[in-house]
Order: sequence, then structure tokens, then C-alpha cells
Amino acid sequence: MKRSDIKKKIAEEIQSGLRGFISNTLAKAKNLPDGSIQIGKAQVERWKKVLEATHYKSPTPEKTWSSAIADRIIHVMTSLKKKETKTPADPRVAELQKAFIEYCENIQGFKPVLNYARDTVMIKRTLVNYSKEDVLDCFDWFLNDKSSKELSASISTALAPGVFNKFLSQR
Repeated sequence: MKRSDIKKKIAEEIQSGLRGFISNTLAKAKNLPDGSIQIGKAQVERWKKVLEATHYKSPTPEKTWSSAIADRIIHVMTSLKKKETKTPADPRVAELQKAFIEYCENIQGFKPVLNYARDTVMIKRTLVNYSKEDVLDCFDWFLNDKSSKELSASISTALAPGVFNKFLSQR
């Protein structure tokens, strides 16, 4: 769920008096790469404390109202957390990373340092249009080609569009 969507959902549940507090909480939330946000447990606990603190001075109807709001907010937050779905990892990515390390050790004689975040993205993007065998062939070609000695011997370099296109043209 995107940041704007969660802000709308929470804002619908409360009156304008707590909107500033929500903005503060959302500002402290952690932005995730998929556009969703993660609210820290400390923020939720602080939110509960603020809502409970008003109970001591509030008349009974307001206590009921604020308790209902707190329950609804917690319900919305837990339902959002339940809706989070993680994409299963593609086993081909790990296999290709291991194969690249093995190729590099056999062909060039050293164990490369991988940038797993960037390399994983590059492998996934390449696997959309090409097979695992094509990527393995590219690794083999790249590590045996003179360009890998001029450039860094890395997955992200081997799968960079310019290098991969050169591989495809020479195949």
C-alpha cells in the first residue's frame, strides 16, 4: 500500500484533532522500495499512549469515541500488515550468482566480490527476456573476452546493456 493510501485510510478514521499526530507518525515511517511504508512499533506504542492519556480527563462519551478510534486505527494497521505479500525468491538468481563466482575462479583465478542487491536486479531483468542458459553463456563469453580484463569482472558489468548486446551480436 502506498504512503498516500495509508494516510487517507487513517485520516478517514479520526477527526482533525489527531491529523497532525498522524502526519508526524507517517513522516517518521520508513519508506520501502515498493512504495509502501513501515511504521515502527515505537510509533504505534506512542500513539496508544497519547490516545490513552486523553482518557483521564475526557468525559465518558469521548473515552468511548477515542477507544473506538484507537481500535480502528490498530485494526487498519494490522490488516495492512497482513496484506503484505512477499514475492518468492527466484532460485535461478542464486544459481547464476554461484555460477559466476565459479566461472570467475576457474577462468580468471580469483573469487569476485558481488554486490548482491545490484546483481540480483540485473539478473532478474535479464531473465525476463532471456533464459538461464543465455545468461550463463554471457558470463562465459564475458570472462573469456578481453573486455572483462579492461572492465571489472562483475555480474552487473557482464549484464549491462552494452556488454550484453555485444555478447548477443557475437553469438
